[in-house]
Amino acid sequence: MLAAHNNARSNVSPKPCTPLVDLTWSSTLASVAQTYTNRCIFDHNGNRKTDAGSAFARRTVGENLYISVASTVGGPWGLDTDADDVVASWDNEKYDYNFTTNTCKPAKVCGHYTQLVWSSTTQVGCGAKMCMTADTTGHSFNPTRFPLAYLVTCNYADAQGRQQPYKLTTTCPPTTTSSPTTTPAPVTTPPPATRTPAPSSLQQSTGNDTTVAGQSSAPSTHSPRLFMAICLAGLVPLILTASL
Repeated sequence: MLAAHNNARSNVSPKPCTPLVDLTWSSTLASVAQTYTNRCIFDHNGNRKTDAGSAFARRTVGENLYISVASTVGGPWGLDTDADDVVASWDNEKYDYNFTTNTCKPAKVCGHYTQLVWSSTTQVGCGAKMCMTADTTGHSFNPTRFPLAYLVTCNYADAQGRQQPYKLTTTCPPTTTSSPTTTPAPVTTPPPATRTPAPSSLQQSTGNDTTVAGQSSAPSTHSPRLFMAICLAGLVPLILTASL
């Protein structure tokens, strides 16, 4: 699941100003997602931020949902449980998203995609469950309950906002290169010549004591780099997703 997320982020188009960072797995967000998914309710968890606890008190938490359902009990026919397909169902919303206007096509949904590629999102955690009965009342599906369904919930920190998910290369701040400055060498005036008498046979010549100061450098530090197919058995699949 994590690899599928990062693969989608590394192949965004149009290209971002700077590459999107790879997400890291959050066991806390995964636990919250799994606990909620175990309820077999296809609707958003309005308490996900609170459920995540103090570690996320100063962060926003987003959420993407996925469900794949079958019309009859007796086997997971038509159910798609592949992680790559789950993420692809969200990533494919990019074809309904206009980056320039930051809008979706009429009657289309693209919020899962923008959350997936949100530039300031750094963590994800997901939960999944095969439910013998899934409640979809919150999304006004008909029927409102399915006898067999595969649910996935993914939580993100930070959550997406309302603007474009990332900056394009055409909107990158200009890069300026300063020309090196040349400092003229100082003009020195040679000292006046002095005459030093040669030592007599009774004089001792004095040697020069020279101390060479050692050079030390601080050690360098490197900052760390940081789908739902309602697959009615034997029928044409329909993608159902939800994002918040």
